[in-house]
Amino acid sequence: MILLISNGYGEDLIACNLIRALRQIRPEEEIRVIPLVGDGFAYQKLGLTPELQNAMFPSGGIIRTFKNLISDIKAGLFKKVLLQKKIASQLSEKAMVTICVGDVFCLWMGYRVEQKNLFFLATAKSDRFMPHSLVERFLIRIWAKQVFTRDSETAQSLQKKNIHAEFLGNTMLDYLAVSTVDYQFNKNQPVIGILPGSREEAYDNLYYILKIVENIYSFKPAIQYFFSKSDSLTYRKLVAKLDSVMWDLKEEGAYSVLRHREKGILVKISQNFGDFLTYASCVIGLAGTANEQAVYSQKPVICFEGFGPQSSVLRFTEQRKLLGDLLVFIPKRDMNTIIQTVMKYIDRPISGDLMGSLNASQKIISAILKTALCGSPDTKL
Repeated sequence: MILLISNGYGEDLIACNLIRALRQIRPEEEIRVIPLVGDGFAYQKLGLTPELQNAMFPSGGIIRTFKNLISDIKAGLFKKVLLQKKIASQLSEKAMVTICVGDVFCLWMGYRVEQKNLFFLATAKSDRFMPHSLVERFLIRIWAKQVFTRDSETAQSLQKKNIHAEFLGNTMLDYLAVSTVDYQFNKNQPVIGILPGSREEAYDNLYYILKIVENIYSFKPAIQYFFSKSDSLTYRKLVAKLDSVMWDLKEEGAYSVLRHREKGILVKISQNFGDFLTYASCVIGLAGTANEQAVYSQKPVICFEGFGPQSSVLRFTEQRKLLGDLLVFIPKRDMNTIIQTVMKYIDRPISGDLMGSLNASQKIISAILKTALCGSPDTKL
């Protein structure tokens, strides 16, 4: 049995890509999953039942300040961690390989399960914006058999510290299939993509983004809009949040739309991210992993401070260091500045080349299986 542990919605998606690759290489393998944040919707879409489902905490799973920590402790953080540890320990006799996707806390949880074949996808940190600390490097060295990083600089840095680290490509771009749905976009007009995020704050983020849409419509009504809805967001909460601002949810055949009651503005909705990346010209993005996927697909992403920890100034400052010039961060949440910036990028021609190699998930799974079977990352088959 192979166990995957992840601590975040983006991490769940990365883990799911590893599972898809694993099923191609070893279709008979039993797979178990433990999401440490949220209900594991991404896993459920693959037909897997998560070993654990989690109520969302005030921090949204992103603890960066003492205030975040205190609020989560008051909401029952310690009780939740003890339950997660118990569930992980119950699988310790069954797991042949454990793969942790996330940060060092996620790796620690995996160490409760498997101490021999423990593998780590270090998605939370990079030398580009937040290098691993001395303590983290020590723990990674003694716990993880092999580490896979999000960029080559981080892999090289960890290697210098005698850690078996590799960069084998960008798993975020794997398995982004495009559907056959016809969204009826006018090919001669640009499409602004909307990424409000995947945690609770996404409802407030979307509320504000739709105000931006209304303002853009007042002087450029031909622009089209495409909202990528995370599985973790519900239409019920969406409708409740937007009812007071004149937006209704409608069905348009194979997809849904948000329609403005007075102005008739349409915001088409998709839960297929491959479709979203195909049509969006540029993106208003207050997300985590989805912002990165958009930039890696060569889409300009305009971001600003949102309404929660996932879309904080600190988060986007870090993303900017990681992703470069295609992530355009506006430090002050100012409507006019945001609109001017979006209009600056909406028609800008960009390269269609993807940033990062494809099939990274298959390369990582192959490397994990080789190491687990041969005993060392350096062993040649």
